[in-house]
Amino acid sequence: GRISDFAVNPNNSSEYYVAVASGHLWKTVNNGTTFEPIFDNYGAYAMGRVTIDPSNTNIVWLGTGEKNHQRALGYGNG
Repeated sequence: GRISDFAVNPNNSSEYYVAVASGHLWKTVNNGTTFEPIFDNYGAYAMGRVTIDPSNTNIVWLGTGEKNHQRALGYGNG
């Protein structure tokens, strides 16, 4: 898959999110040793942008849809 973006928790550098253009948003809390998919039940699979709210790191903003057109393109839904 193609990594389209990632966001690191400014208060805990071992926690970060990886947005994948070809499928899903992944979260790690152990500096990348293991990852958990956290956007499987929301319809869109292609992820374009991810960021963590700087005033509340429990809030993650995600833009669906692939921003870099390749041989295939995954559409978002908001």
